[in-house]
Amino acid sequence: MKNKLPYYAGLGAGIAYLLGDILGGIVTPHYSYSSNAVSELIQAGAKNRLLLSPFLFIHAILII
Repeated sequence: MKNKLPYYAGLGAGIAYLLGDILGGIVTPHYSYSSNAVSELIQAGAKNRLLLSPFLFIHAILII
């Protein structure tokens, strides 16, 4: 496997998403992993938006 960049980008994207979701569940009261969407953690008016947005931004960049 010569070019490993897509491999590492995919791994990094998954890790960024997972970390953002876990951290969001910890810092957001009444957040349920099974009944709430991850996007609810960074929607307009969310308390921890500035904390969690970078994780999902990094995820999106690495997916591209």
